[in-house]
Amino acid sequence: MTDCVDTEALQHQLVQAYTRAVHPDVIAHLRAALEEFDDEQLDELVECPTCGRLGMAERIQVHDCQR
Repeated sequence: MTDCVDTEALQHQLVQAYTRAVHPDVIAHLRAALEEFDDEQLDELVECPTCGRLGMAERIQVHDCQR
């Protein structure tokens, strides 16, 4: 698995999930995730090499990982 994630592909997957979701809580969470793309203009997400968690580079560097 690579360290960088294609955010365009991630956004596409979120849109697909959003359009197929039926549970109101899931729809709200997916909408919030999609709004992050619009608000933050995320360039790329990275994966923690230890635990596999995805996030913005600056957050992954300081997250509380199970090292």
